[in-house]
Amino acid sequence: MKRLLVITGFIAVGKSTFLKSLNEKVPMVSLQKDTIKEQLAEQVGFTNRAENRALSKAAVRQMITSLPQLFLDHDLIAIEANFTKNERSLISEFAEHAAIKLCTVWVTCDPKIAYQRYQKRYNHLHPAHRAAPMIDEAQFITSFSDYERAMKDDYQLKINTSSSATFNDSAVLRFVSNREI
Repeated sequence: MKRLLVITGFIAVGKSTFLKSLNEKVPMVSLQKDTIKEQLAEQVGFTNRAENRALSKAAVRQMITSLPQLFLDHDLIAIEANFTKNERSLISEFAEHAAIKLCTVWVTCDPKIAYQRYQKRYNHLHPAHRAAPMIDEAQFITSFSDYERAMKDDYQLKINTSSSATFNDSAVLRFVSNREI
């Protein structure tokens, strides 16, 4: 059976790191919104925050519209981004229509840890990810909480990356190895 792994969560929670670790254990086709957005920013450019957000939406659309073609040659694909509820719905509709087994993994961590990660990497980010100025901790935690509330029950697995001691990907490995979850 074809399988689609959707890795989502707020910024700086460890989505990309999780996907990289998973890819080392189980090679798979993987698409990351940030990588696509960076390429779009370099090719098309942007001059303001609205255009930058449009690049984000275009990157996600590109990921979703690439899936049917990719599934012609691959049985397992992972996509990673801070997907909105609407984007997650589009992905679910695609999977249901195409009879593809879907597993949404919600990657999260303590919001203070996420903010520390965000601060640490902000100045090293690709310009496509710095269209807005760095936000303060209170604003970050409010946005983090809003995103987490929107996730509600819209996932199959939840991974907490607050520390390596609590990080357990065995259920995800069962899914990607086609041994169900």
